[in-house]
Amino acid sequence: YAEFVNSMPAPTLIDVVTMDPLEGNAVLNVDLPIAFSIIDRLVGGPGTHRPRLRELTEIEMALMNNVTEILM
Repeated sequence: YAEFVNSMPAPTLIDVVTMDPLEGNAVLNVDLPIAFSIIDRLVGGPGTHRPRLRELTEIEMALMNNVTEILM
């Protein structure tokens, strides 16, 4: 697991999710360029704007948490 985490770019979006009815947790890694495209589409943009890589704001994290909930 440590090798996996160390191989990811920084910053990155990692979610730990449960997979009911299965036991345990899973790790979901979303590349930030994809996350920014998803967020751009959610707020009405074309989904093609690629800002420089940076950490997500609290609002962007909330939007991505909603996306993760829907996906799971």
